[in-house]
Formats: sequence, C-alpha cells, structure tokens
Amino acid sequence: MKPEAGTARVVVFAPVEGDAAALGRMLEDEGVAMRACADAAAFYACLDEHAWCAIVTEEGLDR
Repeated sequence: MKPEAGTARVVVFAPVEGDAAALGRMLEDEGVAMRACADAAAFYACLDEHAWCAIVTEEGLDR
C-alpha cells in the first residue's frame, strides 16, 4: 500500500549519507516521497501527520 501522492512521506534516519541516497532512489522509483534526517533531532521533528512510515538504519540505532 502506497501513501496518497503529495500527502505523505517516508522519514529516514540514516546518519551515513550514502544510505539515505540509496533508500531515496528506491523510494523515488516507487513514487514515494522521502525526508532524510542525519540526526535524531531532525528525525523526531519530521515524525508528524505527514510521516507515512519511518526507517532507521543500523547506524541510526547506535545514536
């Protein structure tokens, strides 16, 4: 199930820059918007009514 276009996004906490880029390409190919966050503060700030789901990479769990 995909979110309705223009209303939702996937929030990604990926401190390693290449991880966020790779996830972004995969999601873009599926037509899903993404917001990449490099730190915990930005990640928590993005978890609002527009967040369809959240992805946290292994490195994000360590922070």
